[in-house]
Amino acid sequence: MFSVSKLKTFKSCPLKYKYSYVEKWTAENGEVSEVTTKGLALHETFERYQTGFDEQTLNQIFNEQKELNPVDETKYKVREGLERFYIFWNEFVAQKEKEGYVVKKEQEINGTIMDEPFIGFIDLLLEKRDSNGKLEKMIILDYKTPQSINTDLYYHQLNMYAYILGTAEGMTIK
Repeated sequence: MFSVSKLKTFKSCPLKYKYSYVEKWTAENGEVSEVTTKGLALHETFERYQTGFDEQTLNQIFNEQKELNPVDETKYKVREGLERFYIFWNEFVAQKEKEGYVVKKEQEINGTIMDEPFIGFIDLLLEKRDSNGKLEKMIILDYKTPQSINTDLYYHQLNMYAYILGTAEGMTIK
């Protein structure tokens, strides 16, 4: 079964793919990188955030997550990221909720791409359905905490998610 991370690993280094996914090698010390713990702390914070929470609550949630997944705040500007997330949520997501969109977090999707099974996880999915339950619109969002603001690397990932969700709803590529 393929996933976005498996495909990215294979594209960047087929040998790493072989060791990681075919032979299932893992690090002996079991340590998780600081970039991973930063991402986990932020993802868990965003997953727990809801419309109506204030910025203080957002920071409180993050502080709790930081206890589980340490983040070096002198190295990473996570508080600035939290401020941006707060603005994004209140100016975009909360507005979409007012327009009738339903917020879904951490949505597992399964499907087939080119006859190969595919699995993925959508961080944030906004869906709007008509009175008969038919999907009218969907917005797929994926949280990233990269060093660069270049979003080109994520274009194909979001398209794969849209394809899987769309085909499950009976939509065509057009």
